[in-house]
Amino acid sequence: MTSYLLRRTAASLVLLWLVVSLTFLFLHLAPGGVSGGWVNLDQAGSVEQRQRLERVYGLDRPLAEQYLSWLGRYARGDLGTSWTHGRPVTRVIAEALPATLLLALAATCVELGLAVPLGIWAARRRGSPTDHALRGAGLFFFSLPSFWFGLMAILAFGYLWPILPLSGMRSVDAHTLGPVGQAVDVGRHLVLPALVLGITSAGGTLRFARNSLLEVLEQDYIRTARAKGLSEARVVGVHGLRNALSPLIQLLGVNLPSLLNGALIVEVVFSWPGLGQVTLQSILTRDLPMILGTTTLAATLVILGNLTADLAQAAADPRVRHG
Repeated sequence: MTSYLLRRTAASLVLLWLVVSLTFLFLHLAPGGVSGGWVNLDQAGSVEQRQRLERVYGLDRPLAEQYLSWLGRYARGDLGTSWTHGRPVTRVIAEALPATLLLALAATCVELGLAVPLGIWAARRRGSPTDHALRGAGLFFFSLPSFWFGLMAILAFGYLWPILPLSGMRSVDAHTLGPVGQAVDVGRHLVLPALVLGITSAGGTLRFARNSLLEVLEQDYIRTARAKGLSEARVVGVHGLRNALSPLIQLLGVNLPSLLNGALIVEVVFSWPGLGQVTLQSILTRDLPMILGTTTLAATLVILGNLTADLAQAAADPRVRHG
């Protein structure tokens, strides 16, 4: 198990280096360069101003020298200072990350709370109208773009039935409320974005849970358990579902980072003050350190999610780690 962990960790580090290095290269090769979004060239003196800023930030040096300098800082854990915020990138990310994690966690609860029970229900009624309806609904919601679904949710619950807040994380008067009132206020603002992100992700998980459980229910030991006279609920809930959890754990490890990255889009739609807003602003202003910082975080989460899923599957199945 140790050698498997070392191999997977080394491969993950190489993959992370490739992702951030290619991001660094593509940003410098973009039309207009990294400084293309700073000033308007039609304004008087803008060319001199851009050249002066490029000297300050070291962008006038050869690309290879910039890359080696940047890579050395990254190896020491220094992500640089945001050009837009004027603060260390790590501090800006640390301030925005809790809101994104809260949204992703709530969306995960919605996803699993819907997908797993409905997937079990569909598997137990294989071929029935209920099964077809659930699979169709799962495919429909999985195919919906999250930003479009978010806009429709705003239209439905913000204007047609105005029962939920449309944007932000807190009300303007939230500071006047007590601790319980502030928690309730955040929860009301969390409902719409969490439902949008969780429902669009639950469609694929529902179909996966159904197929995984169906595959397990066709095994010989399930037929043996039924032949012994065990109830269907015990056969499915104890013998079937427990053995179907391994691929579900694998899927969850892959989905968690995807949910976190998908939350960035939903945050922009609902003006949720997380990494989505920070990432969008950094892209619009070509804030190189901030873009690289958020890209590094997203890539790290995806790689860690896959690594965790692989290790969990290897711990459950010796054939994986000895293969």
